[in-house]
Amino acid sequence: MKKGDIVQTQSNTYKLIQQIGQGGAGTVWKAEAENKSILAIKFLKANSDSDHKNRFKAEISFIKSEQSAFVPNFIDEGEDREGLFFVMPLYPKIWKDILGEKLSNQQKLDYIIQLGKAIQYLHEKGIIHRDLKPENIAINSNDNIVLLDFGIAHFNNSTLTQRSDRLANFNYSAPEQKVRNEADQVTEKADIYSYGLLINELFTNETPSGSNIKRIEDIAPIYAELDSITDNLLQQNPNARFDIKTALLEIVRIKEIINNELEILKEVLVDPEIQANRKCDMAVTQALEDIYFANRLFREKSIDELERKYESNWHPNIGYSLDESLINLTIQSLILETSKHKFDYEGNITTKNSYQPLNLERSSDKKLFEGMKNIFDKYSQPFSNNLKEHGLKYFRSITDYHAREVLEKIDGIVKDANENLKNVPILWLIFKLKTSFKDINLESLIGSEFSLSDYIEIDFSDIDDGFNGNTYNPDLSYDKVGQQWDFYFKDELDYLSKSFKVAYRSYKDGYRIIFPSFEEFKKFEIELNKKLEKYKVTDDIVVYDVQAMMGKVEYLNSIVTLYLDEFTSSSVLRKLFLLGEKDD
Repeated sequence: MKKGDIVQTQSNTYKLIQQIGQGGAGTVWKAEAENKSILAIKFLKANSDSDHKNRFKAEISFIKSEQSAFVPNFIDEGEDREGLFFVMPLYPKIWKDILGEKLSNQQKLDYIIQLGKAIQYLHEKGIIHRDLKPENIAINSNDNIVLLDFGIAHFNNSTLTQRSDRLANFNYSAPEQKVRNEADQVTEKADIYSYGLLINELFTNETPSGSNIKRIEDIAPIYAELDSITDNLLQQNPNARFDIKTALLEIVRIKEIINNELEILKEVLVDPEIQANRKCDMAVTQALEDIYFANRLFREKSIDELERKYESNWHPNIGYSLDESLINLTIQSLILETSKHKFDYEGNITTKNSYQPLNLERSSDKKLFEGMKNIFDKYSQPFSNNLKEHGLKYFRSITDYHAREVLEKIDGIVKDANENLKNVPILWLIFKLKTSFKDINLESLIGSEFSLSDYIEIDFSDIDDGFNGNTYNPDLSYDKVGQQWDFYFKDELDYLSKSFKVAYRSYKDGYRIIFPSFEEFKKFEIELNKKLEKYKVTDDIVVYDVQAMMGKVEYLNSIVTLYLDEFTSSSVLRKLFLLGEKDD
């Protein structure tokens, strides 16, 4: 078979243009039809054995019978001297192509969710693909996912698979697919493993292998929670992996939560004029994700962790500045720290002539004190007088020449604060802010939970048409933290999962039940009320449980999440749902 060869079917003639794919059992060619349309033709090798022929025919039969957007459209089929073949659309790109593209995190998530939906479609029909890899995932002109190559797929009720079959690709197969003489024991969890690899690779641009897998957080720290999902999908034991429904709901939940937060930040921080400028989209997205991530680091990480694990010059292509009130609060904090350091030094040094504090009856000392008071007033801030009061107290308690030394350092303190808290990379700003308040609780000063978005400004002045994302992206790896998935009330939760389209996951001391839509949640709520009425439940404890349970609901666009504590899980689900299952 070569370029220019003519292939005929009963209804059409095709001219081969270029070979675009090759596998163990056949090849794929780009071809031109009589009407000049460009298509793809998949050929089975002429010398293929009966097993390969049967699988090829099963693939053709499946594609012919399908109307799903996740499966290629069937166009034509035939057989010539080279063997069996069928014709399908030629898609503009495959998953492998997007691995080299500069995609936003949102685009990556959209592809991942689409791929999850495609896998879910197959699994709900009893089909296991068994060969998910970048070459077998197409992307059509509408940017939608289409699954290719069902050559080794298991179809519902099929008897083609034998124990000795070798049904796996090398880089993306699950561990159980590599075990000899157990091909017939491979379940849909093999596709789940491949899905985990593909998710990780799309973010890290590295094919995961071995135990030293690059983390998504290393590249996109805002989506660090995805690592806990892929950790589960890549477990060696297939029974420990999520099913596709649970994995997909978890990924959609993460996306919804972060998107909501980013939209709020966008409205608060980004000028409408900048929002309306499409050329600034990438810069705006990066800035919002930077701030979201920095907020989390400020709340959760110590100075030591920030210094040891994170590169302060990360994402230097956008500058961030604290507003004047917080810069002034920082300056006051540093002045207080400097005065306290001198006070502590004097208290720890024993000399023949002990240190004498400022004497405000003496004009020179009073002048020093008034000078410091004026400095605190110059850098006033609306949050708290405590820094000024304590700062002046320490300043008044030190000797005159130490007081002069402190005053001499003021210009340096102010310069340092302005240089390190204005138009700097986001992690640089966080580190400097954190170190400035290492001995003082910032939230106690501002009177509320600290949120960086309330006090930060984004400098877009240096962003031009050439902005193309991250110019510097070092590792940002956390220590790997495993998560336990313990289900104490599995019977109740399994019944709940069967009765409604939900996924469940352990959460603190209970469970998180994720509903894919508000409609599905309403069905659950109605069912609860029916059970209460049917069994004439009057037990105050049970009724209270139900009311308390329904109060712990989180609405995020299309996703509804219900939080159950351990007691509620037991009393409500067991008494209402299992009881109902037996009697209905």
